[in-house]
Amino acid sequence: MKTKTIMPLIGIAMAIFGCGASANVFTMGSAYGSPMNITFTLGTNAMQSFYGAGGNFGGIGQANLDGLSLAYVYCIDLFDDIGLNTSYSASFTINGTVAETTAHAVGNANSNGLINNAAAIAWLVDSQASLATNGTLQSGLQLAIWTQLYGPMGGTGPNSWNVVNMSTTVQAAMNTNLSYLALASEFINTHSTALISSVYWIDPSNGKLQYQQLVAANPININSLPINQLYVSALRVLAIPEPEYLTLIGIGVIGFVIMRLKKK
Repeated sequence: MKTKTIMPLIGIAMAIFGCGASANVFTMGSAYGSPMNITFTLGTNAMQSFYGAGGNFGGIGQANLDGLSLAYVYCIDLFDDIGLNTSYSASFTINGTVAETTAHAVGNANSNGLINNAAAIAWLVDSQASLATNGTLQSGLQLAIWTQLYGPMGGTGPNSWNVVNMSTTVQAAMNTNLSYLALASEFINTHSTALISSVYWIDPSNGKLQYQQLVAANPININSLPINQLYVSALRVLAIPEPEYLTLIGIGVIGFVIMRLKKK
């Protein structure tokens, strides 16, 4: 059985690359999370299995896009291959869309190529990747991302997947990330557009072949949005104020100014 290595899209500051889809060179890093024995059903085909990995594919100084280092790279595709220390021609967007063809990444995006739960995945990468400092934590974060793509593991329908004999430490890391994600759901819904555009959604290819779709965080923009909160209890404080709330503040300020003028 050939080994498959699974990878993520890449997040990089918009100020560096601009906003449109573009062709660039993506170079894969040399490291990834702990290997896992994964079974999956691609579409309605018979169940298949592979021994591969997902997670941080290199990090700063290793994985890069046009020579610029990517902080973290995570996989948004379960069913395709990509090689470590390999360069690919890549197209990318900042709107959460990837190529959607019958031969590539079936099930992780809708008919328009928008990645399933893109805002939640972007939040996971922006807020949790910096905490995943070893292979176990990186694999747990990768599994949380795949759960957003394909649903909980253990299903039996089309595009179902499972990790065989998953270690308790990897499972605990996955559950921790999913718990944080649930607590931040209201914040994610409110900031969905900003979250999606905070990372780059990448489609690497080699000639006519497409490979693992990816998502990654950029060290420049990861702190520029109110999304990389390590303590989810503070997320509500960062929510955008409601218009009515802003109106009340404005009325209060005007009233205060009028009172001061009358006193004078």
